Amino acid sequence: MNSDVLKQVRGRARTEGLPAALEAVLHTCRNEKARPSERIDAANLICRMSGIFEGAGEDDRDEKPLSTMTRAELVARAEQARRVLADLDDEVEQADGVFD
Repeated sequence: MNSDVLKQVRGRARTEGLPAALEAVLHTCRNEKARPSERIDAANLICRMSGIFEGAGEDDRDEKPLSTMTRAELVARAEQARRVLADLDDEVEQADGVFD
């Protein structure tokens, strides 16, 4: 692929794509009719997009991929994600700012 075209695509993805992606993810996270797994994935992506996982320490680097976890580990991870979702829901309910 031509480097000029690639630069244009990357620039457009950042200026148009990221805001659209964030809106879609927020919609999924807030959608009570969405499957729990979709809401968990959305919450995880929001955390990643916000950089909340960056610099969290060595523990994050040792985290196993989901595909290698036992059932108990997956259940624990799901509970962690549910807590994140509950916190996000609380923030939405309590928010009265311009962007809420």
